[in-house]
Amino acid sequence: VITNKLKMDVCFGNSKLIDTCVEPYAISFSFYSKKEIHHLSLVEIICPIFFDKKGFSILGGLCDLRMGVTSKKDVCVSCRGNYLTCPGHFGHVDLIIPIKNPMLKNLFVNILKAKCNYCNLFRISNWRTKLFFFKFFHLDWVLFLKKKLQKKFQVFKKFFEFKGKNSEK
Repeated sequence: VITNKLKMDVCFGNSKLIDTCVEPYAISFSFYSKKEIHHLSLVEIICPIFFDKKGFSILGGLCDLRMGVTSKKDVCVSCRGNYLTCPGHFGHVDLIIPIKNPMLKNLFVNILKAKCNYCNLFRISNWRTKLFFFKFFHLDWVLFLKKKLQKKFQVFKKFFEFKGKNSEK
């Protein structure tokens, strides 16, 4: 039995794998507007069913072949790609009423709790601001310090083990 194993490299700061890994300097998240979604979308999903009774994908369904292939034998209707070459294509669902993103609820609640309703500034102490800054912008520095402290701890541990062995003699 031959199995394909996925290999993943994770790099922090200075790494020997410079040519394969890139250190991120910034990350940002955003959402598409309704107009952008309709512009990018190839398919409007109107049917909540994946496949019909015979196992074929339904036009306008959740597994519409215009959005990409669902099995190795399928061919993409949009790009004529197969299972390996089709990158997948964007589809959308028009909802009757707006729905809040449940993944953002806790983030927004915490932001609203930290904001002063009078001056619109964040009510957070100076040391916490510095802590957040340190956490988010100096993660490599934290990892560097952690590695240094581990090395010093190992040196002290070896010293005391050596001293303990000498005192037993």
